[in-house]
Amino acid sequence: MFSDAKTVESPTLNRLGAQPFRAIIARLLYNLRPGDRDPLNVELCRTGLIVCEDFLPPTLFDAIEREADEFMTLTDPTWLIYSGTTEVRRHSLTQVDPERFPELARWRADQRLATLAAGAERRRYPVSFDGGALVERLTLGDYSEPDGDTQLHVDTFFNTHKMWLYLDSVTAANAAFVYVPGSHLLDRVRLRYEYRESTTANRRSRRVSEDEIRDRGLKPRIVECRRNTLVVANTCGYHCRSVGERGASRRALHRDYRLNPFRAEKWNL
Repeated sequence: MFSDAKTVESPTLNRLGAQPFRAIIARLLYNLRPGDRDPLNVELCRTGLIVCEDFLPPTLFDAIEREADEFMTLTDPTWLIYSGTTEVRRHSLTQVDPERFPELARWRADQRLATLAAGAERRRYPVSFDGGALVERLTLGDYSEPDGDTQLHVDTFFNTHKMWLYLDSVTAANAAFVYVPGSHLLDRVRLRYEYRESTTANRRSRRVSEDEIRDRGLKPRIVECRRNTLVVANTCGYHCRSVGERGASRRALHRDYRLNPFRAEKWNL
């Protein structure tokens, strides 16, 4: 019940409403922690999404792009993930050499990102916590096998945040990020769908139907943007990637912040 597991395994507890109960309690605990008055975090709290163009100075961005490409060329992917015929190569920056890749090392310790993440999560993170920083390359296949990540879904039942700094310009053609603003907020409609899903056999991230979006009066947004754009999303909200063109690709620096919403870590606010 009080873990960060996506679902409760007990059919009896689920029939009694365990999943919407967990969502409500997690949100209450989140709201008890002090919020951040920074305009970016105010917008993130309101819509679940912020898009920051020209995030890095041009010379710094060019340098970090060069280092990212070299790092991916010289290292094997830490994770090689397939969603149907879509391939995602993820290279962890945990062991990045600051002598050879100084800008990637600075990216891991970027104070603006740390402050933004702390405000979004309403937690005080230690300096060493980098959100699992990595560089990734996504390459689209022919969709002869379904790519489940092109269907709107939620990562989990509580507020959790992901960041991407795009190294390429992003359009629908190379699988742009799709987000439904406001979908991260709890209301009776969402809780009703959470309950229905919890009583099924599904134990993956909950998929979201067009009926649910319509019932909530919401509308998806395709996040097309230039390179050097930082996108931050509350992935408790509805999101996916668009269906792109075969062979298209994009690169990004990525961070992921997800901690047990019921656990009082020593660095919590």
